[in-house]
Amino acid sequence: MKQWIRAAIIAVSVLCATIVIGRTTSVHAGDGPGVLNVAAVWATTWGSEVCTLTLQQSGNQVTGGYVTSGAPPGGVQGTISGNVLTGTWSDSGGGYGGMRLVFSPDGRSFTGTWGSGGSVDDGGGWDGRR
Repeated sequence: MKQWIRAAIIAVSVLCATIVIGRTTSVHAGDGPGVLNVAAVWATTWGSEVCTLTLQQSGNQVTGGYVTSGAPPGGVQGTISGNVLTGTWSDSGGGYGGMRLVFSPDGRSFTGTWGSGGSVDDGGGWDGRR
């Protein structure tokens, strides 16, 4: 009976470790430990605008594009450090500015700000979910 209990405890421990390791690696990019993987299609909002943001990532470098019905389409680029993406946006109408997005620990959502010109926050909030 003791061997059966020991085997069950080992099996459950291995299963739990596998789940934890799998969850951790799925949140991080393959180019280095501790780099949050934000590459995804995001449903986002800023002000009253609803926007689809698509991000690609190589290591800590992030690029992407966005589309919305109320503003010209555009692109983003930046660097992620920890769970914070800092960078710039520009649109096809000539607008540009900065942004700072703070991702949740599980990498499934973010809250942040965007700004015009040299600002990262005078435009207001920018929030998103995968």
